[in-house]
Amino acid sequence: MKNKKIFRMAFLAMMIAILVMMMFTPLGYIPLGVLRITTMHIPVLITAMVLGKKEGMLMGALFGISSVIINTLQPTLTSFVFSPFITVGTVNGNGYSLIIAVLPRILLGWSSGMIYERLASYKNETSRIILSAFVGTLTNTLLVLGGIYLFFGSAYAAVRGIEYSTLLTVLLTTILTNGILEILLALVICLAAVKALQTRKLKS
Repeated sequence: MKNKKIFRMAFLAMMIAILVMMMFTPLGYIPLGVLRITTMHIPVLITAMVLGKKEGMLMGALFGISSVIINTLQPTLTSFVFSPFITVGTVNGNGYSLIIAVLPRILLGWSSGMIYERLASYKNETSRIILSAFVGTLTNTLLVLGGIYLFFGSAYAAVRGIEYSTLLTVLLTTILTNGILEILLALVICLAAVKALQTRKLKS
């Protein structure tokens, strides 16, 4: 029991350190025009599957906080949707920015951990990991883009230089491009990492 507790604490500390390292390097937030492709969801997913949904939610909250920090210190034209401290023209970030930045990331950790736990009796471990990573990543993507549309639709369209009437199409396109790339990265890395950890547990 003591060894298990030490493992959990050490693993969580390691994943937090990885998340912080990714935050301050190009590995975590990859610039793509006015948008950023993120890999920060991957440590959240791995933690949720290995330790559980509570730890996954903690990592998700840290991911969300890192998003606020990065978009404040290294702003792009659309950073106001993630940081209440950014102003673009007459558009100000606000409390909704914090909701978009943090809440979807907490639910990312919860949903991934919940799916993984619910499928505990599932014999195909590969499918279990894939489903958990897929659901978690898609949860994050849909809630972030949905929050942008709901809370900042007109302002977001304006700074992107598009008509508000086409915004929904643009966001759906983002899901089919950036979103799919983030899902594929999550599937490949989570599958390798979680299976490797399971193999090490079996040998120890």
